[in-house]
Amino acid sequence: MKMLTCIGLRYTELLAYCLELS
Repeated sequence: MKMLTCIGLRYTELLAYCLELS
């Protein structure tokens, strides 16, 4: 479960990064 949360956080960070670039 903790691993899933970790992946989720990384995905959200990546998404925010992509939005900043566009």
